[in-house]
Amino acid sequence: MFAQSDDQVSKILNQAINYAGGADTWRNNDTLKVHEFQKRYEEEGVVIVDILHTMNTDGSGYLMESSRQGSNFTYGWDGMAFWAMVDGNPGSDDDVSEARRQISNAFFRFSLPILLERDIDELEYEGTDSLYGARTEVLKITYENGPADRYFAGDSSS
Repeated sequence: MFAQSDDQVSKILNQAINYAGGADTWRNNDTLKVHEFQKRYEEEGVVIVDILHTMNTDGSGYLMESSRQGSNFTYGWDGMAFWAMVDGNPGSDDDVSEARRQISNAFFRFSLPILLERDIDELEYEGTDSLYGARTEVLKITYENGPADRYFAGDSSS
């Protein structure tokens, strides 16, 4: 699976896939739905956000529906373009930018096992670092058609 990687890189990638339920669990589902409640601490105080994520596991689409302080947001990506709706109306350019940011972050977070099994252009072990006070091992992962390099920090104590 990871012919271009060394043993340390393979160990960290396999650990990430197993922590996320294992590759078979992810491959056997065409659509992933995740419902989450977030408690955010923002300038105006504590904000509760209710989010429903619907993702095609083949990477062909993503829908994110959220409710925040009385407003309803629907962000989408059809595999080609991002779009946004706010309270049932087309979103502004800023809303579309927010859709791109939110979906990109969520897609990477929820689809990690799928992404790690795709053709990776380059894998590079970057040593250890500190993440939230914990010592971690860091990989630089570059996808041929991806928007940017991605980094994954694995728990180095395992």
